[in-house]
Amino acid sequence: MYIDGKQLKKVFENAKKEKYGLVAANFAGDVVARGIIQAGDFSKADMIVQISMSSCKFASGKKQDVYEGVRILAGLAKSIAKQYETGVAINIDHCTPEHVDWLKFIINAKLASMVMIDASAEPIEDNIKVTKEIVELAHQNDILVEAELGRIKGSEDEVSSKESVYTDVDEAVRFVKETGVDLFAPGIGTNHGVTKGEKIELNIDLLNELAAAFKENNLDVGLVIHGASGLTPKQQKQCVMAGAVKLNKDTRFQMEFAKAVYQYWKQNEDAIAPPEGVDEADFMPDKDRFDYRRWLRIAEEYVETAAIKLFDIMQCRNKSLFKK
Repeated sequence: MYIDGKQLKKVFENAKKEKYGLVAANFAGDVVARGIIQAGDFSKADMIVQISMSSCKFASGKKQDVYEGVRILAGLAKSIAKQYETGVAINIDHCTPEHVDWLKFIINAKLASMVMIDASAEPIEDNIKVTKEIVELAHQNDILVEAELGRIKGSEDEVSSKESVYTDVDEAVRFVKETGVDLFAPGIGTNHGVTKGEKIELNIDLLNELAAAFKENNLDVGLVIHGASGLTPKQQKQCVMAGAVKLNKDTRFQMEFAKAVYQYWKQNEDAIAPPEGVDEADFMPDKDRFDYRRWLRIAEEYVETAAIKLFDIMQCRNKSLFKK
């Protein structure tokens, strides 16, 4: 079932209380969305599916219309979600200040449960100003807001940074106080894109310090980890135990999709291309095997299997507030 911002807030409150994290998975089409949502239903785990501006451009085809694209993807996620009992929230991922009108459109149309305004590349004063504006509008529409302070190294959709910038605790407290955000994404050393967790200088101590500082200042805010695809299971569990309630996953599911398709066609090349020594005129393609539904379904299963493992790592299995 699709859950709105009010329902999602209760999920985050429960995650903080019981020390588990939600998987937040980016998607750009039906295969990944179905895999994630089906995994959540199997695991009795509430989850978040995320929409980025680049995925909206992809979804709208050659028109590259982000307004139409977000309507397509939000509608797709809601249609899949209504078939199941577990909670499925929609988040708009990494919207930068130059696209704030698009974000306001999404909020006013109530297309999502939560949105992320990412002004982390701007001076803190400007970050606070634009974030506060979005928070005020979103909260009027019962939509949660996530924001970022610090910098995540690497590239993910429309956002990129050449270096990691660790979040300052005092600045973080000020930022949350002045903006009223519901979720806060700090820079703790993770990277967007393809990474190996063993090579990341992950600052779990900083995550603990932030959680303690927010609690000390009576700030009811959830911590979010971006660039979590390359983290080891141990690192992910450390983040959850330190207070993270949401871990973003995009690259991981892209890899699972690509692996499934690669392995399928490596084994079934003769379904569409004549084997060596066979003349093109004498070759008959095998429709049963080249039918795209066959190999896309396998990709979906790869995504679903990976998601189920992640729900276990994040200790959110059997924690759904909606499916018992």
